[in-house]
Amino acid sequence: MYVSTRIVSVNVARGKVREFFDNIALETILKIYVNENYYGAFLLTPGKLKEFVIGHLFTEGVIDSLEDIQKMEISKDIARVESTRITSKLLKAKRNLVEFSCVAGDIGELAATIGRYRVSSDITLNASTIIEVFRTLHEKMPVFRATGCTHGAALLDEKGEIACLAEDLGRHNAVDKVAGFALLHGLDLNRHVLILTGRETPQIVLKAARIGTPIVCSFSAPTLGAVKLAKALGLTLVGFIRGGRFNVYSHPERIRIDFTSRQSL
Repeated sequence: MYVSTRIVSVNVARGKVREFFDNIALETILKIYVNENYYGAFLLTPGKLKEFVIGHLFTEGVIDSLEDIQKMEISKDIARVESTRITSKLLKAKRNLVEFSCVAGDIGELAATIGRYRVSSDITLNASTIIEVFRTLHEKMPVFRATGCTHGAALLDEKGEIACLAEDLGRHNAVDKVAGFALLHGLDLNRHVLILTGRETPQIVLKAARIGTPIVCSFSAPTLGAVKLAKALGLTLVGFIRGGRFNVYSHPERIRIDFTSRQSL
């Protein structure tokens, strides 16, 4: 996942220059073909490529379950997927929806378009569990520890335990990898929490809603579009998890708080 390379380190404040070996993250390009139709090329971290392909097609709405894939082969930099349920028309429609989600100025219109993805789950998560999980999350990411170069995504079960974790150069790729793992291992995503290290955008919210994950938590901040979309789709969005605090931007009823002090606007 990474290689050691000689670099030059410059410290202007201390007036020092030194040479040493540092770990650099590896990347690979994976091209996906669906029924021999070119779907797209992705720059990602080597590892969990099968999970990525399945998870990506799932989170983008191209497939609804593993049964939609009859055959899949990954050789070097090419993944080939065969499915009698995926048509070229469907592929084009799904790609248009993804592009729309990336540039949509009217989040209400987007929510209406994908309203069937609205999340419904009575799962709750304790506030102290959120803090504890994120306190040790980076320690569970070996490539990040070695290089500082990767995003992480994980699925947390109702007991607060990490069911799976993936690292990747891109935060979307990391989410796709854990989604693929969930499909391959039969995890009930409606009873799991998605945690990640990158910022929360409409694309991330859409992926979470598409797979039915009701709570998304991140070290980073959400965009306004992500907040609006999360509210519209019934998803709990938690961000800025730093030290012993965090912010809840939508549907706070899923977060259990064991203390009563509260200050309102």
